[in-house]
Amino acid sequence: IDASSSKLFPLSIISLFVFSLIILLRYPPFLLEPRFYAEETIEFETFHSVINWWEGFDALLYPSYYVGLSRVGGFLASLVEIQNAPLVTTLFGFLLLLVPLLIIFLTNCKYWENLEQKIVLSLFLIFSCSTGEIWLNTTCLGFIVAVTTFLILLDDNLESRLKRFTYSAYLCLGVLTG
Repeated sequence: IDASSSKLFPLSIISLFVFSLIILLRYPPFLLEPRFYAEETIEFETFHSVINWWEGFDALLYPSYYVGLSRVGGFLASLVEIQNAPLVTTLFGFLLLLVPLLIIFLTNCKYWENLEQKIVLSLFLIFSCSTGEIWLNTTCLGFIVAVTTFLILLDDNLESRLKRFTYSAYLCLGVLTG
């Protein structure tokens, strides 16, 4: 099914849903028994202990480099009860894992013009991240941001203002994420 087919969009949405399930089912304990991974605890504690929420975005934390999207995950986790905070960071990591898939399935590029190419590229993306260490957490978002940035740079169809704005916003967040 190529880009000119009217069936491409509905099948892309179905495929996106299937691949989302694959992401969740790849390591079920991460969703069923959410945990804080590595520096997520520090990010959460920073926002949980400050008086004003914006202080958490300005705090000097270990590691000494600034990881913007991890801070957003820590901030969102601090907004819920402490027992639900790891679930928030896990779901935030999941949403960011979906961004490259959204680009692949909802855009057209000469590298992923038809459904078969979109599926192969998505399978490569999901299964090339072979370790649970970078899966469904906010600490390792730099890896996913790099992949997403690469996909954005490959996309040569930038006629849509919405797409240009979305890509620009994501790249700005990516710069703050390292």
